[in-house]
Amino acid sequence: MTEKRTWVEIDLDAVEKNVQIINNMLGGRSKLMAVVKADAYGHGAAFTARAIAECGVGFFGVSSVDEAVQLRESDINQEILILGYTDPSEENVRKLIKYNITQTIYNLEQTQILSRIAGSHKIKAHVIIDTGMNRLGIKWTGENKDCETVDIIKKIKSLNNINCEGIFTHFANSEDLESSFTNEQFNLFQEILEILERRNIYFKIKHAANSGATINFKDTHLDYVRPGLILYGLYPGQNMRDAGLLPAMQLKI
Repeated sequence: MTEKRTWVEIDLDAVEKNVQIINNMLGGRSKLMAVVKADAYGHGAAFTARAIAECGVGFFGVSSVDEAVQLRESDINQEILILGYTDPSEENVRKLIKYNITQTIYNLEQTQILSRIAGSHKIKAHVIIDTGMNRLGIKWTGENKDCETVDIIKKIKSLNNINCEGIFTHFANSEDLESSFTNEQFNLFQEILEILERRNIYFKIKHAANSGATINFKDTHLDYVRPGLILYGLYPGQNMRDAGLLPAMQLKI
């Protein structure tokens, strides 16, 4: 009997075309932070990231320190932001420093531990604001505008060896074009930014839009957008505008 084989083919030309389509949406107003978490959603993080980098993309998003290290060891020299939780252990802090990886900050205690372990070294960081995703971040929601939030962020910014250059939020259902919740979240994010700036607390980089918002809610495009699935020609929901994306993966039998 002849053994049948099944394999997956990844079309990097399609990925590059999708990068071009997304950049055309941005019109030069925002830059692209390419999310390549979970092995680039199964497309192969290392070689997919290299193809995206060749398109001029200068920032990548991953979910863990190990994913970030994998990119560095695959000769990805662009900026890398860990979007998820990282245990602030000595081993992980050494990796952040050695590989020049940017860490998401989600509370004061975590940041103080990172700062203490870092010693004389600098760790780059972005603060995440929870505006209703209810997953990770310093809370600023319609139900919970914690009066301590601004003070917490001020204390984080004051740590000498934490270079807190960015701030962002994450949308819960931006794939739904008819939902008002994305605009509610964005308004909350804008509100906390304005309050911070009135206290002379500024961030160089601001970002909010994920794949759904990149297509559906162009008003949420800030310094960067964070497309994930749409890089690979996939839509995160059915109620989205057709952007002409090209699927990058084919299952072969």
